[in-house]
Amino acid sequence: MTVRAAILLALIATAARALPPPTPCPGCWVPAPFTSWQIQFTGTLDQSLNATLYEVDLFDTPPETVTALHAAGHRVVCYLDAGTWEPFRPDASSYPDSVKGNPVGGFRDERWLDIRQQSILQPILNARLDQCQTKGFDGVDFDNVDGYTNATGFPLSASDQLDFDTWLANAAHARGLSVALKNDLDQIPDLLPYFDWAVNEQCYRYQECDLLLPFGQAGKAVLEIEYGGSTAKFCAAAYASGFSAARKRRSLDAYRFPCNAGLESPPSPCALFPSDNVWNADISSLPRHALSDAYVASIGAGVGLHPDFGTLYNGAPNGIPYAAIPASQPGVLVTFRYADESDPSPYPIPPDAPIEGGPKSHGDRHVLLVQAGTCKLYELFAAHPRQQGRRWTAGSAATWDLGSNALRTDTFTSADAAGLPILPGLVRHDEVANGAIHHALRFTVPASQRAYLWPARHQAGSSTDPNLPPMGLRLRLKANVDISGFSATNQVILTALKRYGMFVADNGGAWFLSGAPDPRWDDADLHLLGAITGADFEAVDESGLMVGPDSGQVH
Repeated sequence: MTVRAAILLALIATAARALPPPTPCPGCWVPAPFTSWQIQFTGTLDQSLNATLYEVDLFDTPPETVTALHAAGHRVVCYLDAGTWEPFRPDASSYPDSVKGNPVGGFRDERWLDIRQQSILQPILNARLDQCQTKGFDGVDFDNVDGYTNATGFPLSASDQLDFDTWLANAAHARGLSVALKNDLDQIPDLLPYFDWAVNEQCYRYQECDLLLPFGQAGKAVLEIEYGGSTAKFCAAAYASGFSAARKRRSLDAYRFPCNAGLESPPSPCALFPSDNVWNADISSLPRHALSDAYVASIGAGVGLHPDFGTLYNGAPNGIPYAAIPASQPGVLVTFRYADESDPSPYPIPPDAPIEGGPKSHGDRHVLLVQAGTCKLYELFAAHPRQQGRRWTAGSAATWDLGSNALRTDTFTSADAAGLPILPGLVRHDEVANGAIHHALRFTVPASQRAYLWPARHQAGSSTDPNLPPMGLRLRLKANVDISGFSATNQVILTALKRYGMFVADNGGAWFLSGAPDPRWDDADLHLLGAITGADFEAVDESGLMVGPDSGQVH
């Protein structure tokens, strides 16, 4: 009999056994779908990430660390092993030999537990949960709760596992702790009412991710880890499934590459340039540019606004992604096509950094990285990994100090044609969800003149036609345009266009507005922005804002 057949028979045999009712936990914090997260068990804990959720070891993490993470705005989940015995734990002597079974595969010093002996195990695990609660954790992730599918040395049934797992969930909820289901995929239909979210290891490698879909269908988060394989492939699948997936090393150290990189706001306190930077300037009362009508006509007065971002396009995330990286991210060599206008190597690029359009893209292939701690923004154009990401090539690149108003050297490009940064010009879902965008945006035009305006530093056109827009031209949505009929999401975007406007940043599609990809976008709703046409915009003269030609600071 196969293992899967044995499991099926065991499941059938449990049908008659009634489970206890789920213990409600009305005050529990529960991660939402697409929650950004970090899991780290080894090495010095990197607290600089902007992940919403940190999962750390119960015994190795002092309450002061939990308090510090909370103070920084994070939620914290304690990891504890419920289904196996670990000899190095401080309470290891509490487990009698009668509950210890076979060694755990891959961890020969650990032993499976006889989960039927709950009279012995419950007091031990209750003490662990009490410690989790006392230290101030928000939730708990129980490991090894699928012993019945393994060679434990005990005749465990599916019913035994359900009894044990439901008790664990109810015990956690009784203490105000939300609870994750770890890996026990075959019993998800029975356990879904008891567990608040799922944590899984390598469902893509083992082709089991479909079994986790009931969590997403119930509006519950799925946090998933992969240790190998093609990052591009499993990230694309995770993105489509609504999972918060990440690539980790098996050591579960600080290294982390989140698939949904764009779901994370730039790491606090790394604001996108000072408050008096031109990107953050309100232009709603600036004078209209004398050539506004000519500029709008050349771009296309009757052409609709096109959101060049969303969920997926041709199987890849639609938009310009970015990633938050730790201060410890190693630098790698980058070779540039336009080296004389690029900031020199090294650049702290993860091997699997998200590339605009995906790894096989023939487009602009932008890579955007925000580094915590240093508050540096690294942006590359036409980026290609070489030697499995140990080095890269790129067309051009720029490094930005997010605490500075400094501009690029005059006539220098950046990763963008206009010599401007890209990230501050993106429509990001996190800002829209919070109800406001407080900066200018970025868009493209079909053709531009061979000129640029402050704060741009580089031109991208070949024509001297004065009716074509120069790089750096700023336009705003006219104040009298009625946006009340649009969705709340689109009203946030349109309000920002009225107040902060958008810069001409590159040549491309007419009125193509840039944004970061996100599975939470409603593509059909974004498409309705096309009702706004070029005639609804006007160019502004922002020369009066300039403090100096080599600075982005404004009066």
